[in-house]
Amino acid sequence: MAIGVSHQGYGGMKASRVAHKLHRTLTKHLSGHIRAHATVPESQPVRVLIPDPSADGKPVTGAHSYVVDEVLPLFSGSCGEVALRGIGNAAEAGNVLLLTSPSGFPIKVDMRGTVTKPAIDRVASGEGAAELKRALSAARNRNRRNTETRILRVAGLHCSAVWLHHPADPERDTFIPYTRNFAGVRVGRSYSRARFEALLKKHATQAILRWYARYEKTATIEAPATQPARAASAGTH
Repeated sequence: MAIGVSHQGYGGMKASRVAHKLHRTLTKHLSGHIRAHATVPESQPVRVLIPDPSADGKPVTGAHSYVVDEVLPLFSGSCGEVALRGIGNAAEAGNVLLLTSPSGFPIKVDMRGTVTKPAIDRVASGEGAAELKRALSAARNRNRRNTETRILRVAGLHCSAVWLHHPADPERDTFIPYTRNFAGVRVGRSYSRARFEALLKKHATQAILRWYARYEKTATIEAPATQPARAASAGTH
């Protein structure tokens, strides 16, 4: 299968270089996914399009074009950080891209690094990509004035959510989970920051306590087996 790339303007030399790097990385990793999941003739080239949001009109698409609809900054936090401090210290960890395939189904791409130095972690279609698209649509229906659309992920709880962030007033932030999780939050439901953070802190703390309880139990079982050896060693002196 031949895979080509095309970008729509992107306004300026620096932005154009960014687009080319992102294209190169996307096409490399999409090729395997397309071979496995899409019914595209081997001789038919596939284009990945990154529309220029500042351009007038819609991007040119074709029968075999994969269009990048969203490039969303990804923020990540560990269970320990969330349990202790909530989500306030979540660190930027890459981007999540949402693409539309030629047949109209969504594809989700998890990307490490930045758009200038991209590295793909995972390409996925199916339920996860569809739930992300629905969560983004729900976020778009809310008041988006002076907001930033982000993704928040707490991998230890298998929780990812669309994060509608208000830079001037973070307490007004809204979260819409799109992955099944161990954080006590429902996929597709909208949560205030206070409620979402409280649930994540509660379940992150419980997860850590469960892990520590298992650790203590394992340590208690293993400890007696080492004691006779230590006693015998002490008797030889």
